[in-house]
Amino acid sequence: MNTAIRNRATANRRPLHLALLLCPALLLAGCQSTAQVGSTTSGQNLQVMPPVASAQSAQPVKPVVAPAPAVTLGTPWNMPASFNGTLPCADCEGIATHLILLASHTYVLQETYLGIESHTTTQVGNWRYEDYRVLLDNPQRKLGYAVTSNHTLHQLDQDGQPIDSKQNYSLTLNQSDEDNALPLKGIFSYQGDIAVLKECSSGKTFQLTATPEALNLQNMYKKLQGKDKEALLAEVSGHLGNGDKGQDVLDIEQVQKLTTAGKCQ
Repeated sequence: MNTAIRNRATANRRPLHLALLLCPALLLAGCQSTAQVGSTTSGQNLQVMPPVASAQSAQPVKPVVAPAPAVTLGTPWNMPASFNGTLPCADCEGIATHLILLASHTYVLQETYLGIESHTTTQVGNWRYEDYRVLLDNPQRKLGYAVTSNHTLHQLDQDGQPIDSKQNYSLTLNQSDEDNALPLKGIFSYQGDIAVLKECSSGKTFQLTATPEALNLQNMYKKLQGKDKEALLAEVSGHLGNGDKGQDVLDIEQVQKLTTAGKCQ
């Protein structure tokens, strides 16, 4: 598995609602929560949607026309789109790079610095498409990629110009529907009756689907009181996608760590 994104049929996505907190057995003898964080709740009739065929190459690149109803108009790929490659590194063996572009203008960039002291960073923010370039909006770090074909991006320098080098600065569009989970850290809460995770570094909100681990988070949240309910810090791994209304959705695969009364740092 080479990527970190699932291309699902968005119309079938089921958000995780607050209504799941209510146990029908309350009408008879009260309900008991037996779910433990990090384990699968038994007896749940969960809706986990299977992956569908991955995005296929579209027509050759065409310039953006105005007015543009969506930021993705003119891009040569279906959304969401996932790119992978190992880029050069001045003081390590290479940077394994995974870039995800969502139709909502959200991007996730995961970089693993290879070598003796290998480590991974994750960056979340907004992206835009203009003049055959994918530009990532981040005040601390300017990143951009030239669209060199229907399935290839080429990293640009800090001034937005092509890098003059014989080394490989290309990322390739993933054509597989298999993927690896991305690590994300954020505050678990509710917006109305919808469970969400507010990602720490960007403040972006991802709507959670009804996976077993999301249900475990929900059970943990239900037990909290007072101000603790506003600060359930969760470190998770999961798969990103687009909801049926264009929102960013997250399928949590695993919960690595929970901290009550925690804060994003």
